[in-house]
Amino acid sequence: MSFKDRFLGRIEAKPRLKWGLIGQGVEAERLRAAYQAEGAELIGQAAAAAADEVIRAPGLQAVEVVAPPEAQTQVARRCLAAGLHTSIGAPLALDLRDADDLIRAASAHHTILRVRNHLLYYEPVFKAKQLLADHALGRLMTLKLMVKYGQGCDTAGAENRADWILRRETGFLALSQYFFGPAAKVHARLEPGASSVLMWKYQEQYQYGYLQLDFCPGLHVRTFTEPVHRWIEITGTGGMLFIPRGEGQLLRGPALMVRGRETTTAYEMVQDDFHQVWPNLAREMFHVVHQQQPVRSDAALSRQALLLALLAGQSAARQDEVAAAQVERESSSPSSRSAS
Repeated sequence: MSFKDRFLGRIEAKPRLKWGLIGQGVEAERLRAAYQAEGAELIGQAAAAAADEVIRAPGLQAVEVVAPPEAQTQVARRCLAAGLHTSIGAPLALDLRDADDLIRAASAHHTILRVRNHLLYYEPVFKAKQLLADHALGRLMTLKLMVKYGQGCDTAGAENRADWILRRETGFLALSQYFFGPAAKVHARLEPGASSVLMWKYQEQYQYGYLQLDFCPGLHVRTFTEPVHRWIEITGTGGMLFIPRGEGQLLRGPALMVRGRETTTAYEMVQDDFHQVWPNLAREMFHVVHQQQPVRSDAALSRQALLLALLAGQSAARQDEVAAAQVERESSSPSSRSAS
């Protein structure tokens, strides 16, 4: 394009994203505001029970689905069958069979299935991934994930910790696969009291991870979202990496730090406002539709997080460690498919 054309304003208009929103609530409103700020055109919005009103809208390119997991799975199937790029919340599904069905549907219809694992769109986590890829910590050894639910958090039903982890923490568990890789076996102690611990061994030799889940009704967490504090700690042969904040602002200081042999590096300039998660999600979908770029949080990664959560439930029930390969075999056996 010549300078004259640019000077006269005859510049190609940025292509618009035509999207639909299925669902209601705080998450839906945050997504709506983020897409609007990016100039996307909202073609239609409806509750999950009336999802077909949105899916059938002419010109639709992508859909955000905000619904409980049971309803979300059914809606996502219809969106993918309609050839729409589809974004859903974590967990991907409540069992591996449904997860695999969604993944196959996305592949069959040449669409993208994204799972909104929010921390993967939090810039300190994305920066940490880049640092690990550059071997900032040497050989990786351990991953520690800690989450504390504080005063004012809705803990109804929290006594069933396996279900709580499955429905509420698979997004956090997605960091296990994101940073390290698949787990080989899991041992969980999901106590009915204040704390539960989920431990796992990776397929790679001498690599381990764990999740500690605490309910602290007397803890005040500074936050503009949910009153929850998260801590991520990664140890390697060359040092340690810390992400001491997320949606909660319990601790002051940098959101990302790396400690090596002689120095500590604090990444002060990384965007640490958790509200930027939703604009990041909206921008990514624009790149998916118009530039065919991959997503940070694809269905395969989220399936591994789902598997980890399911392994935790089985381990707690058996009071013993459970191998991932065993659960995979059970989920793919003819008897399990016929039972479903």
